Order: sequence, then structure tokens, then C-alpha cells
Amino acid sequence: MEKEDIITTLTDEERELYNSPLKIAQQFEPSLPQSWVEQQQRAILQGIIIRRYNESLTEQEAFKQAKAQALKIAKLLRKEK
Repeated sequence: MEKEDIITTLTDEERELYNSPLKIAQQFEPSLPQSWVEQQQRAILQGIIIRRYNESLTEQEAFKQAKAQALKIAKLLRKEK
């Protein structure tokens, strides 16, 4: 999904969160570079995408994915020993 597509579907709360780095930069730290604002906004959008995906999972699907992730972590830990 394109960044612009995601932005158009933001709720008021999500939009406020997305715009918060820009407000912070304008009000408190005008010296912050635009790249900082963009980086923060990208991170916020990624968080929103992940949250929406997780909310769409049923409890059973979420458990299945958590179990698979735990197994991957366990395998990685065994390899490190």
C-alpha cells in the first residue's frame, strides 16, 4: 500500500499522531531537519500498519503466528550456543 493511500485512511487520532513530529519540530525544535520529521512519520505509519494488521487477526491466527515466531527465536537461540 502506498504512503498516500495509507494517509487517506487515517483516523483523526492516527492523523494527529502522524502529524506530531512536524508539530514538535515547528514548536520546540525548529532546527530539526526535515529528514528527522519524515523518518518519525515513516515509523509512525509502519506502527499503524502493523497495529491494523494485528487487529485484523483472529485470536487463533494471532496465537498461531506467535507460536511460529517463538519457534524461530528458539531455533536462533540454539544456533548461538
